[in-house]
Order: sequence, then structure tokens, then C-alpha cells
Amino acid sequence: MKPLSGFVAHCHRQGKPARRDTPSQKSGRLDPIFARRARNDYVVAQTERRAMPIRVKKLIGTILLVLLVVVYAIIATIVAMAQFAESGPLVHLAYFFFTGLLWVLPAMVIVKWMLTPPRGRAG
Repeated sequence: MKPLSGFVAHCHRQGKPARRDTPSQKSGRLDPIFARRARNDYVVAQTERRAMPIRVKKLIGTILLVLLVVVYAIIATIVAMAQFAESGPLVHLAYFFFTGLLWVLPAMVIVKWMLTPPRGRAG
């Protein structure tokens, strides 16, 4: 049997279990598998820490939706007044029907973002 050395011997003397993926203090170099695991653990910890709670996402999304509708309605009305001031009622009806449906596209993106669960959590 090989004699214990480095970190494993230190843990053995202290009566603590030694983890197999810990770097040896004798060599001073990190095992590539240990380094990869440590980096992955760090990335996961950073991702979990930055995950936005669903309630905050819904609050921000609701405010964005209200702002989108108000700003979009003002811009659509300004464009209609500038471009179609002399046009008949059917042109106005067609324009406002089209622009009334067009705001749904950016709203769908906001709603989809609001309803996605935070990263790292299911449901």
C-alpha cells in the first residue's frame, strides 16, 4: 500500500474525509478535472444568483406592456394625422385596423419573456 501524502495525509491525521477531487498541496497543481468542476460550479452559482424572480419579471413586463401600448398609440395617431389627414373614413379604418393589430408582435415577445421561468428552476 502506498503511503499517504499531501492533503490526503493531512485530512487523515485530522480525522476528516479527504475528497478525491481536491488538488494535492504537495504538487501545487490543479487536476484538470478538478479545475473544470470548479469552473462549472462557479458558472452555475453565477447563473443561479443572477436569475430574476418570476414576480419581478411580471412586474417589469406589465410596466413595459403599458408603456408599449401608450407610446404605440401616440405614434400611430401622429402618423395617421400626418399621412391620412385628407383621406376618407375607409382609409382611416384600414390603417387603424392594421396598426391596431401590429402592436401585438412586440407584446408577444414581452409576454413570452415574462412567462419564462428563471434559469435553473423547473416550472
